[in-house]
Amino acid sequence: MKKNNFLINHIVEILQNIFTVSTPTDLYIANYFKSRKYLGSKDRRIISDIIFGIIRNRTRVETIADEIKNDFLEFDFLHLCILIYIKIFENNFEIENPLLNKIDIEKIENKIYKSKDFEEQLAFKYSFPIWFLKKNKPIFSDDELEKVLISLNKKAQITIRINTLKCSLEKCMKELLKENLKSSRTNFSPFGLNLEKRFSNTLKIFQSGFFEIQDEGSQLVSLLMDAKVNETIIDACCGSGGKSLAMSMMMKNNGKIFAFDVSKGKINELKKRIKKSNAKFIFPSTYDEIDIEKFHAIADKILIDVPCSGSGTIRRNPMIKWKLTENLIKDFSLKQKEILSLYSRFVKKNGILIYATCSMFKEENEDIISYFLQENKNFEIQELPIFFQEKFNSKYFFKTFSHKHSTDIFFASILKRIN
Repeated sequence: MKKNNFLINHIVEILQNIFTVSTPTDLYIANYFKSRKYLGSKDRRIISDIIFGIIRNRTRVETIADEIKNDFLEFDFLHLCILIYIKIFENNFEIENPLLNKIDIEKIENKIYKSKDFEEQLAFKYSFPIWFLKKNKPIFSDDELEKVLISLNKKAQITIRINTLKCSLEKCMKELLKENLKSSRTNFSPFGLNLEKRFSNTLKIFQSGFFEIQDEGSQLVSLLMDAKVNETIIDACCGSGGKSLAMSMMMKNNGKIFAFDVSKGKINELKKRIKKSNAKFIFPSTYDEIDIEKFHAIADKILIDVPCSGSGTIRRNPMIKWKLTENLIKDFSLKQKEILSLYSRFVKKNGILIYATCSMFKEENEDIISYFLQENKNFEIQELPIFFQEKFNSKYFFKTFSHKHSTDIFFASILKRIN
């Protein structure tokens, strides 16, 4: 019991800051643990799981806390929210407060639920901002919208992409099993495996470059590029290079991939990953380090995986729910139009451009494609490959959904430069 109170104090300390800092949640928590090495691995896992759980269920626990706070004046509001979350979701975590243990949370929730309209009920039950629900309501039926919210509130499974430059899928599965890590094939990607549990970054086969952590949706965007031997490809917003590495593997290390990003840190991370994975002919640079005009019309294919709201990755980063706003989505949309217009010049005549996001919002997806095609008559939209049409039920727009495909939400469209 005393140990649990000790852990709660750490949870309070983290939550007091985590909603206001700009540091990503997982990094903030990791830095917190680094400065408190006396916390064991089990304690760190409990603290981390409860914090992410509270972020996912923020509206629900805060609304209940507001309803009963006058009966628990000995706790500040944040401490009370933590105790309520533990009571609802953490049955094995004992709370030293007999009165709270006796409270009928289900009865309180029913009272709150009945006082709200449909959108407010969903906002309370699944802890999403009202504006988020209003924006998605025209896209999904009421039943499907609820399924979307449920899926976004679940923890994302651990998905990896096998590096066929170093091993086969079957060999990797056997090596994982030796480390007590059971795996199963992903639904769509031929290079993907889902793991039953987390693994340490020090795992030998991971450090040896046998596989990379990559959501299946992201793997499918890489597959959509259909990268071929001896092609020249540009990954225009490469980040830390997951898709560049996947494409290099598909090209069997024959060809050129120019991987660009504005972030020096991400490019440095990609350089480390290139070395580990045995990928060759990936040339990473920041935009400050290149003469952009030299890349005019040189690419057989270009991937423009633009900076976006990240709304499709809420399973992994639930803080997006509370930091994203409608104005930010508008800002992203304007920036996406600029980026697509600028980097489309890199494509050869008859070359392919793939525009991609991990957003679920039309303003960042279909609307960007429509705007670009209106402004650039030298590009035409292309049909998706038959496999993608059949599996994802769309002729021109590739979309994955958490509730349908058990992946993050991704969008992509194929454009061809015709002159």
